[in-house]
Amino acid sequence: YNRAKTALEIARDSQIDNPEDAEYLIAISDDNWLTTKYIQVNNTLGNAMAWQTYANWGSGNGETLTGLKQETEYKMKIKARQGDFTETNWSSETSATTSSLDLTFSIDKFWVDLGTLVPNQVSSASHLLTVITNGESGYVTTIQEDGNLRLGDGLGDIDDATDGSVSRGEEYGVRTSGAAEGQMNSADTAVTSNVQTIASITGPVNPSVVTVTYKAVVDTLTTAGKYSHIVTYITTTTF
Repeated sequence: YNRAKTALEIARDSQIDNPEDAEYLIAISDDNWLTTKYIQVNNTLGNAMAWQTYANWGSGNGETLTGLKQETEYKMKIKARQGDFTETNWSSETSATTSSLDLTFSIDKFWVDLGTLVPNQVSSASHLLTVITNGESGYVTTIQEDGNLRLGDGLGDIDDATDGSVSRGEEYGVRTSGAAEGQMNSADTAVTSNVQTIASITGPVNPSVVTVTYKAVVDTLTTAGKYSHIVTYITTTTF
């Protein structure tokens, strides 16, 4: 090389020359080595020296670190050893800067109108939930109502769906579609006053778009009037 090799290049190249039982230690610092941490076997940062083979460090695929600070430059260097008495000096440094934390949640419209309900005919209407996040653990969106779909004067409400399908009689519920992140893709589900997960994923997304479809059906005994309720969505993520 006609330049200083990075720590990753040294790790890769040393594996070509070193025996398979060689182990590597990775040091990391966010303050230009005023303090030094070491990458642990569970990919967090700690004070203990953690030696692993090239294969256990993820080989050419590397590893994903957790517990890092946002918008922070980290410097890294490595050393190798074999057995109890052979150990290299520290390599040259490499560095990288973490990105800022990001979570965006949007709803394409803040109301859903099911129109005029006709006995024994299912009415439906949808809106979109969009999430963008670089959170390593993805996101969770929950849904919760302030009470059943009901008449404003308290004279009656529409029953929650209980059999997985809004199809006949008097029923009301929601179903998700459009993305695997939807957690109600397989059945029409009652919206309740308890918090329920309606969409989630365990990795970064850019974007995740889930369709939420509201469905209702009434029968000939359902009291006529304007039915409504308030539904609240909350999206959280773990970085």
